[in-house]
Amino acid sequence: MITDRAIAELCVALYAYPGNPPMTWDYHDPGEYDGVCWALKCIDDTDVIILRGSTTQADWIHDAETWAAPVTRYEWMGPVHYGFSCGMERMWDDVKKRIGGLDVIVAGHSLGAGRACILTALMTADKRPPSARVCFGEPRPGYAQLGEFIKDVPARSYRNAGAWGHDLVTDVPFTLPEFPFVHPMPLIDIDVPPDQEIVSRWSVFAGHHLPLYVRGLAAA
Repeated sequence: MITDRAIAELCVALYAYPGNPPMTWDYHDPGEYDGVCWALKCIDDTDVIILRGSTTQADWIHDAETWAAPVTRYEWMGPVHYGFSCGMERMWDDVKKRIGGLDVIVAGHSLGAGRACILTALMTADKRPPSARVCFGEPRPGYAQLGEFIKDVPARSYRNAGAWGHDLVTDVPFTLPEFPFVHPMPLIDIDVPPDQEIVSRWSVFAGHHLPLYVRGLAAA
């Protein structure tokens, strides 16, 4: 059975960091048409769908489209983060043609984690729910109705946190009376302090660095 550490490593591979060995995907969509970058890897008869976090200007724009403009695309899903939901119907139409295994895991980091929640809801509504959802550094993707709709899908959502601080991306969008964004499930804390090199590069968002999650799951 694939481990959450291995899933985190697949998320790292989708970022294609310089110096990392290339990954051979069963399918890779860079998101040129719908803005959603994702990839499919079949491991031990399990289809693992990985959604990438922010790397492009369009990604950061989607990140910024937060509580100021939540959207209700489907009544059963409730209000969700507008930027996270953009392109997801088209992405699911593409995914469903390519998955064949009995088990499907949906996973992502950062923006990809928010999108993983939206995808899980679309799959559930289509009577094809994933067997699991695994997220790293997940922002809040929608209101409580979204969490209620996908509550029967087994899930783990990890947050890097400790005495040094925590992954600040998991705090957004902020929960306000007018915009009650929440996580679909309680976050699972792992504690991997960023070193000075990462802090110098990522500043206050150093705890969000995905390889730290891989390191934390390796030690768990």
